[in-house]
Amino acid sequence: MAERQVRTIDEIDPASMVPGSGNALVSFATRGELQTVLTHLLTGARHEVLYENVRLDVEHLGPSPVLAGIENLLTGNRAASLRTLTDSSQALVKSGHRLVESLRRFMPQAECRIRRPGIQQGPGGFVVVDRVAYLLLPDPDRYAGTAGFNAPGTAEKLRDLFNQSWELAQPDPEMLPLTI
Repeated sequence: MAERQVRTIDEIDPASMVPGSGNALVSFATRGELQTVLTHLLTGARHEVLYENVRLDVEHLGPSPVLAGIENLLTGNRAASLRTLTDSSQALVKSGHRLVESLRRFMPQAECRIRRPGIQQGPGGFVVVDRVAYLLLPDPDRYAGTAGFNAPGTAEKLRDLFNQSWELAQPDPEMLPLTI
């Protein structure tokens, strides 16, 4: 099997940035590039998105194309799910980001949990889409990372790490639906 070549986002045809297609690994280094890759992943998601990071962060989640990808996933398929795992969602809640209301509105399809203190977390921040694609931020405080749009082996390993942490995590009280 040939080794995958890592390409920069400028070297990749945007039409090939669809979960389950292509063979290249994509590297990115700026906030804009991260958001472009994340938007392509989420827009192409059909069944499941897993998002793990130290915090749910406006800097990473960015503008409306990311939110639109999440909403399209959850409205387009009632069986679809978005699970987020974080240490804190307070920055996102305080920012008033529209994602907070979307996550609350789409429960139980969308669920956010807080990792227990002392539990080993995954390798930085990552997103897994439909068991075939992933985005990895080795340092969750930076924008540099890689993504594989057709990498089921790596996606499955990250999914297993996510699920191990998920089972020990608690529902995020900041993200629960507001009720009267």
